[in-house]
Amino acid sequence: MAQLSLYHAILTYQDLEPGEFFRRLDELAPGLFKPIKDKWGDGTGRIIMTYLAYAYSEKSDLLILDARYGAEKKKIAELVQLPEFLYGAIVLMSSKTFKDVVYDYLEYQQDRDWHELVAERETYELLMDSQSRSRNEDGTIDFKQLTDIGKARAEQRRQVKELEDNFKKRYAFVAENQADINKLRDSSAKRGAGVENSPFIK
Repeated sequence: MAQLSLYHAILTYQDLEPGEFFRRLDELAPGLFKPIKDKWGDGTGRIIMTYLAYAYSEKSDLLILDARYGAEKKKIAELVQLPEFLYGAIVLMSSKTFKDVVYDYLEYQQDRDWHELVAERETYELLMDSQSRSRNEDGTIDFKQLTDIGKARAEQRRQVKELEDNFKKRYAFVAENQADINKLRDSSAKRGAGVENSPFIK
C-alpha cells in the first residue's frame, strides 16, 4: 500500500483524536511538527497544522497562482477556523516557532522551485505591508520611503511572476479569468488536486 503524502495525511487524519493525529504524523515525519504541538497543544495545534497544509503545500487545492497570496492565506485561515488571536502569529508569521516549521516543511517537500516561490511571495506581502505603513513619526507620509519600497515591491513582483510562470510551464491548465477560477474552486476542484491542476489567470 502506498504511503500517504504528508499533505494528504494531515487532511486524512483530521477525524482522529488530536493526540493520535500528531502521533501518526510523527511516524511519517519524525519531529517535524513537534514544535507546533509543544507550543499550542494538541487541539489548537491541529488547526494550525491544517492551515499550514493548505497554505504551504504544493499539492494544496486552495492556492491559486497569480492571486493575492495574503488574501488567499486569510481565506484559508477562515476556512480552517483559525482562532483570531493567532492571526498575527500564524497568517502574518510573527511566530518564530511557526515560521521555522513552515520552512522545515518546505524543505521536506523537496521542491526547490516551490520553496523559492513561497519565500518570494512572503517577501512581497511584507513589502506591501511596509508600504502601507510608510509614515513619519508625526503621522505624515514618508514619500521617499514610499517610493523606495514601491520600487522594491515592483522588482519583487517581477521575481514572483517569473517563478509563477515557471509553474505554468510545468502545468498546462489555464483559466480565462477570475470568474472561471471561482467556478472551478466552488464546483469541480478535487481535494489534493494540487498546483498541477491549479487554474492560472492569463
